[in-house]
Amino acid sequence: MHDEKAYYLNGDGGSAGLYSTVGDLLIFMKMMINRGLYGNGKVFVKPESVDYFTTMITRSYQTTRAIGWDC
Repeated sequence: MHDEKAYYLNGDGGSAGLYSTVGDLLIFMKMMINRGLYGNGKVFVKPESVDYFTTMITRSYQTTRAIGWDC
C-alpha cells in the first residue's frame, strides 16, 4: 500500500486522496449540486445526505470544513 494511514486502518483511510477521471468528477459534482440527483432525476444520494456532507461541523479554529469537504 502507498498510504501508510490507510494501511494501519485496514485500508480505510480517508486521507488516501481522490482518484478519478475529470469526466467522472464532473458527473459527481453535478450530482452534488443537484442535491443527489443526476441525469433524468435518478437519485444517487439522498438530499439529506448531501446536506450532511456539506454542513460545517465546527466553527472553531476558523475552519470551513465539513464531513469530507472544505465548504
